[in-house]
Amino acid sequence: DRLARELTRDTAKVLWSRYREGRDYLAETPSKEVALTLVRNRKAIAADALKQASRGSSHLSSLAQDENAIDAALLELADALANDDLDKEFDEKDANLTSDGAMAMARFLDDRICVPRDMGAIPAAYLKVFANNSKPDREQINGA
Repeated sequence: DRLARELTRDTAKVLWSRYREGRDYLAETPSKEVALTLVRNRKAIAADALKQASRGSSHLSSLAQDENAIDAALLELADALANDDLDKEFDEKDANLTSDGAMAMARFLDDRICVPRDMGAIPAAYLKVFANNSKPDREQINGA
């Protein structure tokens, strides 16, 4: 099991490295690529999040319809992704998100991001890991 996980992690590194060849505009890691995409598209993402919050998005309930809170959550998520430890395995990654708003933003974006329109599959997979690792424990959901 450990060997298989190491091979998977090493394969992901090699795959991203090969994909980046000749594409100098891409970040050095998939998680940094997500962070760059979020920052580059910050205004549009914030506008969409505000619109979806006004429609009652369950992911954004902790942010209400506060434009500043949405922007702060987006920046915290981008910062966590930019500082992600690529050497950790997917199932060992900790989202390192300190606010409920950033965790909500990760879940919201995981549902809203379209591959390949918004970002590539490899970076989107890293966002999905952050979103999944920021979900409340099932015990909390079930009230146990």
